[in-house]
Amino acid sequence: GEWDEPLGDSLECQDNDERFGGAVRAGYYTQAERNADGAVFHTDPVWGGYAGINEDDVYPTGGFVPLELYRHMLHNPGLNSQPASLMIDQHIVLTYFVNYGLDASDTLIIWTVIGAVQNAGGTGVNTLKSVLNEGKSWLSNNIMSLKTTFTGCCEGVTGDANCSGGDPDIADITRLIDFLYLSRNPLCCPEEADANVSGGEPDISDITKLIDHLYVSRAPLPSCP
Repeated sequence: GEWDEPLGDSLECQDNDERFGGAVRAGYYTQAERNADGAVFHTDPVWGGYAGINEDDVYPTGGFVPLELYRHMLHNPGLNSQPASLMIDQHIVLTYFVNYGLDASDTLIIWTVIGAVQNAGGTGVNTLKSVLNEGKSWLSNNIMSLKTTFTGCCEGVTGDANCSGGDPDIADITRLIDFLYLSRNPLCCPEEADANVSGGEPDISDITKLIDHLYVSRAPLPSCP
C-alpha cells in the first residue's frame, strides 16, 4: 500500500498505483518428514487467502482493525480476491493451515515466494503471476540443495544464556540466576540456557553445569540439540 497522504506520493520511490505485489506458498514439510524422506515437498493448496482493502481494514485505526485478521483468516476458506478493476491500496493474507497439529519436538517448514512488479504497459497482474510461478519452479528444482535442517536459536554449544555470542562465562551464570530467582525476565534463548541439555525449562542444574564447566572439572559443554 501507499504511504498515507498528503506526503505519500512524494516519498515513494515509485508510484504504488503502478506496482503489483503478491505471495504464494510454494510448499511445506515437517522436519520429521524431511528426516525420513529427503525429497518430501507438499504442494497442496493453502487453507485460505484473501485480499483486503486498506481503506476498510488498515487506515481507520492506523493499523489492522481489531479482529480483522482473525475474522477474515478463520472464516474465509479458499482464495478470495478483489475485482481486478479495483485499483486501490490492498493487502493480502495467506492462511496456510487451520487447526494444524504438530508434535512439540517437530518443526513445520514452509517455503513462500513473494514478488513485486511494475505495471508495465498494463500487464502487471500477468507479469506478477509469471514471477511467482518462476519462483515456485525454482524452489521445486532446487529444494534439495537448500538448507533442510532447521534448529532453534542455540548455536554450537550450550551455555550462552545471555546471548553475548562469546564463550560461556560468569555473566551467563549471573543471567540464569537473575532469570530463576530475581527479575524472572524471559531468556533470549532458552535452548542456550539449557546447559545440560535436559530438554526442560532451565533450572538450578544448568547453573551447576556452567559452574562445573568454568571452575571445577572444566568438562566441555554439550552441543546444541
